[in-house]
Amino acid sequence: MYSSRFGLLSAILAGILMLGIAGCEAQPLSPREGGALAGGVLGAGTGAIIGSAVGNPAAGAAIGGGMGLLGGALIGNEIQNQQARNDYTQAELARQQAEIEANRRALLMERRPVVESEVIREEVRPSYSYYYDYY
Repeated sequence: MYSSRFGLLSAILAGILMLGIAGCEAQPLSPREGGALAGGVLGAGTGAIIGSAVGNPAAGAAIGGGMGLLGGALIGNEIQNQQARNDYTQAELARQQAEIEANRRALLMERRPVVESEVIREEVRPSYSYYYDYY
């Protein structure tokens, strides 16, 4: 009897440890998930405090946790959407910068070279008027 309880207890403990290790390998939470988690925890705590004042902390924690979960998820969702909009704007800006640079290079390549016969040359003659100003 003792060995079967020990085996059951060790199996449960091994399962808990495996879940803990698997939890460490998960990807980080998205802002939506993080907001929902934080809102649920804060709502459950607040609900438990309010519920204990009324006489039923479990119901207060359940109601507060649900409301906090929804509020946190909505706030986290808005943060995640804002990040997506910012990422799109940055990608669009980079695309436009690349297009401007490509157009600049194309204009430089299309510019025909200036032939020397097209250059207007002016002959510069020295002016001796500054000699006559002193006398």
